[in-house]
Amino acid sequence: MPRRIYRHPPIEEALCEIRFSEDSPWDLTIPGRVHGAVRGDYPAVEQQLLETGLLLPGGQQAPVRRGLGPIRLKTTDGKALLSLAPNLLSVHVLREYPGWEVFRQRVEGALDAYLRVAQPRAVSRIGVRYVNRIVARSANADPAVYFRLAHLAVPGTLPGTTTFLHRDELAYPDGAKLLLTTATVESPSPESTAFLLDLDMVAEGLALPVPEVLARVDELRTRERDAFESLVTDSAREEFDAEPV
Repeated sequence: MPRRIYRHPPIEEALCEIRFSEDSPWDLTIPGRVHGAVRGDYPAVEQQLLETGLLLPGGQQAPVRRGLGPIRLKTTDGKALLSLAPNLLSVHVLREYPGWEVFRQRVEGALDAYLRVAQPRAVSRIGVRYVNRIVARSANADPAVYFRLAHLAVPGTLPGTTTFLHRDELAYPDGAKLLLTTATVESPSPESTAFLLDLDMVAEGLALPVPEVLARVDELRTRERDAFESLVTDSAREEFDAEPV
């Protein structure tokens, strides 16, 4: 499918997540050593806190358990970040999306640093995910005008779709999957309607040699792009080329 370039792509966040095999080395020094290798690009560091609690019989709350979550390394402006957890690396870029070439360079640089520090044995899962917010320039816009989605079609005796939340899992012959989420979301103004189009292209159950990772990332990105173009209409594309609402 021909590649399209949009003036204002609807991408809120793009991310590439790479999970390494469970037999790969891991210790608590790895995030700090990775940060040392990428500090020039990602000077800021923070660690997420995780909280879990159970609701006991009778409505009582069990004591909340707190633990350390992933470590996040951020650029100065917060528009790009790395997330590190045991045998997991993810690379994120936020709006304004800088383009695939720049994003891929960030993935390659982060992966190279991680490989030099952690020396994982293999890759078990790769995900390339694009979270899009598409804004239509009218209130209560018909989503069927912007998306080619069968679940948006309703019988003519019923009113049109106003809000929805739908999730699909689509399997490819080679085992890759597209986790597709579509929904209505908060719009920037009363005169507009906003839709979520979240495409997560995943290859899992792998025992992929480390040198083959980037080629697989490229393949998943191509599939994600083709899926996106198959799902949106020309009316949606007109919005991507117009000035933001």
